[in-house]
Amino acid sequence: MEARLDCGLVKGHAYAVTDVRKVRLGHGLLAFFKSEKLDMIRLRNPWGEREWNGPWSDT
Repeated sequence: MEARLDCGLVKGHAYAVTDVRKVRLGHGLLAFFKSEKLDMIRLRNPWGEREWNGPWSDT
């Protein structure tokens, strides 16, 4: 079994980039990220068997 990283990605897997966006942060997150915008990258695992149904999911 491949090593799963803390962020949830599997080491050695190929992922497809399906979207890239710059997201404007609310006041509560500005101090944490020290930026007004955050770069977000949506990935797809072509070998994945499950679908994410949480925040920012397709559903």
